Formats: sequence, C-alpha cells, structure tokens
Amino acid sequence: MRKIDTIIVHHSDSSFGTAALLRQWQMLPPQHFKDIAYHYVILNGVPESKSPYSINLDGLVEKGREDDIIGAHARGHNTTSLGICLIGKTKFTPRQSEALRALIMSLICMYPKIKKICGHRDVMPTECPTFDVAEWWASGRTVI
Repeated sequence: MRKIDTIIVHHSDSSFGTAALLRQWQMLPPQHFKDIAYHYVILNGVPESKSPYSINLDGLVEKGREDDIIGAHARGHNTTSLGICLIGKTKFTPRQSEALRALIMSLICMYPKIKKICGHRDVMPTECPTFDVAEWWASGRTVI
C-alpha cells in the first residue's frame, strides 16, 4: 500500500457530471488518461447536461480510482495524495460541502499519516478550486 499524506481537492469546472462521465472525458484526447484522474467525486445533483436537479444525487460520493492506485490530478504530488473532485464551477451545494468534510474525516481515519488538506491551487498554478480548502477545513465550517 502506498503512503498517503495529502488530500487535494479539485472542482470539475462543469455544471454537471458523475465519476463515470469524468472518466469518459479524461480518457479522451487531449488527456488520454488510463482512468479517471481522481479517487473520489462528489456530485452536485445534476448528473448530465440536460438532467434536472436530483436531491438524491446532491452530495453523493462516487469512487474514482482505487486509493492504492496513483492519481493523475496534481502533477508532482500524485504519489502521496488522494484527489477529490467536486462537480461544479464556482458554487458548490451545502450537501457537497457536508459530504466533503465527512469524506475527509473518513480518509483521515483510514490513513492516519494524512497531514495536509489543500486545494489544487495550493500545489499548482491554477484557480481550482474556487475556495481556500485549507482555510475551510481549519475553520470547521460545513458550508463552502
């Protein structure tokens, strides 16, 4: 089993999606990934572009890559991290926020060496996600 000491949070930059849809997108050009880049995906209740909002899907955590497989979400940081992707562009639902906090707490229990919880923007020159993950986590707030 690989050493996991970091959780890196991302957003999909799409207003809809699922782990299966991200997997499909990321395996196509230009990325050509072998699998989805992330280990977990947190849905916003809109699975497809023309789908209506579903409260049953809002905050649902879907599995991406297996945890023991290195992700493809943050170049230079993938070896010891898990990637979590929130479906959304700039706004995230309260259910997503609650699911993110619960997932992180669960992962910390599973991987006690986790010491860093950050956003993609903290390790790469990007604006992803659109909020300060470390500050949100440290604050204890449930809403992003």
